[in-house]
Amino acid sequence: MLLRQLRKIIEAFRYRCWVKRYDTMTEKRRVHLLQCLAQTDSSLLPKISVILPVYNPPLRFLQEAIASVRSQLFTHWELCIVDDGSTHQEVLSYLHEIEKKDPRIKIIFCKKNRGIAAATNEALNLCSGDFVTFLDHDDVLSLDALGEVALAIAKNLSSNSTDAANSFVAPVLEASSSSCTLNFCAPSTPCSSSASASFKVGSTNSNVGFLYTDEDKLDRWGRRCDPFFKPDWNPALLESLNYCSHLSVIRRSFVMEAGGINTTVEGAQDWDLILRITERLHSDQIIHIPKILYHWRISNHSTARSVKAKPHIIEAGRRVLEEHFQRIGRSIKGIEQVHEGGHWKINFEFTNPSPLVSIIIPTRNRRDLLERCIQSIQSKTDYSNYEILIADNDSDDPAILEYYRQLEDYSNIRILKTPGPFNYSAINNRAVAHARGEILVLLNNDIEVTHPSWLSELITYAIRSDVGAVGALLCYPNGRIQHAGVILGIGGIAGHVGKNFREQCYVGGNRMCVVQNFSAVTGACLVVRKKLYEEVGGLDEMNLPVSFNDVDFCLKLRAAGYWNVWTPFVSLIHHESASRGLENTPEKKRRFAKEVTTMRQRWGELLDHDPAYNPNLTLKNEDWSLAWPPRAAKK
Repeated sequence: MLLRQLRKIIEAFRYRCWVKRYDTMTEKRRVHLLQCLAQTDSSLLPKISVILPVYNPPLRFLQEAIASVRSQLFTHWELCIVDDGSTHQEVLSYLHEIEKKDPRIKIIFCKKNRGIAAATNEALNLCSGDFVTFLDHDDVLSLDALGEVALAIAKNLSSNSTDAANSFVAPVLEASSSSCTLNFCAPSTPCSSSASASFKVGSTNSNVGFLYTDEDKLDRWGRRCDPFFKPDWNPALLESLNYCSHLSVIRRSFVMEAGGINTTVEGAQDWDLILRITERLHSDQIIHIPKILYHWRISNHSTARSVKAKPHIIEAGRRVLEEHFQRIGRSIKGIEQVHEGGHWKINFEFTNPSPLVSIIIPTRNRRDLLERCIQSIQSKTDYSNYEILIADNDSDDPAILEYYRQLEDYSNIRILKTPGPFNYSAINNRAVAHARGEILVLLNNDIEVTHPSWLSELITYAIRSDVGAVGALLCYPNGRIQHAGVILGIGGIAGHVGKNFREQCYVGGNRMCVVQNFSAVTGACLVVRKKLYEEVGGLDEMNLPVSFNDVDFCLKLRAAGYWNVWTPFVSLIHHESASRGLENTPEKKRRFAKEVTTMRQRWGELLDHDPAYNPNLTLKNEDWSLAWPPRAAKK
């Protein structure tokens, strides 16, 4: 705990230095943004409606919030305020005063407090903008927030001619005597069949419907702290936590067609709206602006401090997820809260009958590693429908040959000879050709299973039609993290983010605590359907015989339209490189250099910008730390 607090103090100081150097509004930056706006076709620049529900905030904070809107460098906005029955006279007097000063400010005064969801719906009725965004009554927009959003929208519109409304599926409103339930359905498709609307990467060219930005917080002294640098569109992460949050911008017509804000999930209504909107958008209609454009104020009653500040949000969040999975037709067994409030684990229903799984283990000698690996699988796996295929690469140690003779007694274990110089890709490809299973598990011989549900948990993701490769949390024998997802570009090609960390949480926006999409996962434990393995051509044995073949394979799956998934809820021990050793000979170094060149030529653009990462985070280390300078520095 003490070390965590010390680290937080150091990180806060570093972030203030980073902000001063790279993220402070300068005259040069201000002029640059104004020039970009002036040079953009005005017909492409949207009108943005800022929605601000108000209820008895500290007057100073409310003044700062409204001032941050009125000071925007982009001026084509309106501020739609709903006072939700405030009783503080200074708040009411200020709102009456500010309404007279600026015609772009519209205000409704409610006689009684009905909650933020109802107030937001009232504000929506005031809006006339093309897009709407949401501001809490004590938070602050950066001066360039709406300008950056407007430019992103204009850039999208200039490159696409399709009307975004044509790509949106209208909702069906099911009314009852007491409430209105909001459900999305295709016009001729029942809601229970909506699972067909799965996410696909780059599946259409349509106008933007949803944008979100990075964010940070304001401490009690008004200093910026605790930045959250987000990935590009990441549907699995959004099902684990509301990572989009602030600043979120949505095409107004979509919000209205969706029936507005769901008042039955007060406290998680923004997450609910984002899920309902994005369920029916293609991934290229969703834009992430990797810049901090929203400052979320920490107060004793704010979720910026902790969701525990508003405990009703927990149950609202659970309901939001339950209704989301019901709408998209995905069966779940339950939802568990993990880490602190606002982080969730989804337990999905398993298929019946269970598919046969082929666990492929390449090996050469080292009986100690292989025996420990296989014994751990046999003794600690609660999923029974599997076979083990040992891909032996010219073992000659009498101890391993004796162990092979012992394994002949097991009907679900086969030994496949894969002779020749070590070529990890070729060994796995040959083993896959002999695998009988519908699901493949590529597993290093230096992996040790520790939890009974490891295989069934991984399979629940691998069997989904929109999922490609699935990876796990791997830890060293001392408990430190070895693999929590692969980040492209680290060290030039790729690296394991979070490597050597002792704990999963309190870094990287707590991303290592929840299921999410990564561009790649390690081949040390990689689960994939055999059909997909063959569809993308397996591992590249010609150009990537040893290194980066797992990353290349995952990127091929991604390019084919599948999401790669990583889960922290399967934790295995990895005795890394115990069998292969280091790249320390001239021959190995030459081969490695060729593999680096292959990856650069094939995936250079992705290596420079991993959609699962953020250009404000470093590529020099694997620790989620700041990039100095950021690769998306504000000009």
